[in-house]
Amino acid sequence: MIIAAVTAVLVIPSLGSSPSASHPKATGSPRTTPSPAVQTPTPPPGPWLFIGARTTDPVPLTMQELYPLSFIDAGVYYGRTVSAKSTNCTAAIIGSALQAAVQQAGCTQVLRATYLARHIGSMATIGVLNLKSFAAATKAAGAAGRSDFIVQLPAKTGPTHLIGNGTGIEVPLVKGHYLILVWAEFIKLHAPRTKIQRQELSTFMQVLVQQTVNGSLSTRMVDGKPSPPG
Repeated sequence: MIIAAVTAVLVIPSLGSSPSASHPKATGSPRTTPSPAVQTPTPPPGPWLFIGARTTDPVPLTMQELYPLSFIDAGVYYGRTVSAKSTNCTAAIIGSALQAAVQQAGCTQVLRATYLARHIGSMATIGVLNLKSFAAATKAAGAAGRSDFIVQLPAKTGPTHLIGNGTGIEVPLVKGHYLILVWAEFIKLHAPRTKIQRQELSTFMQVLVQQTVNGSLSTRMVDGKPSPPG
């Protein structure tokens, strides 16, 4: 398994607007006492709001909020072929430097999923690691490299059964106290030798991050809680 390129990327937070307090309307007779207004918690200072540290974002991640079974982007179907979660973060990492950095960062969860985009001939494993702080996640991302990356998650059958057998590209990203590691390669397992091929995999990874983990982590960042099931 060879990494063709490693690029450190910091996910730009999609702040949006903070939710306003909800004021329930009184119902029934005039004697009915209205419920008190729901107070919106005040986010911590800093660009990452609630997800700057795990202390202000204590609810564990779930597979459901991070990884949809499938999605379509620009007419291309992306399907999740396998997923896994664990509290043993170092077992989901290859490379002693990254393993040590993740352990030092107090990792409590690692959730991985593998996606297939057959139409464009690409597949990827994406992992999210729950670390103690933005500073710790940033330091851990710096340990990713040619010998330090996420363990690819193969499916039992189909093209993604062979993920990790070819030459791929890994990108480490940081969003608040979360470290996101993405490994992508072509279904045919050939190396991305040209600039165009490398860009194809890079674009594939960008779409995958935006359509999966970025939205749910942005909700935690702004609302201070996970996305509601839906």
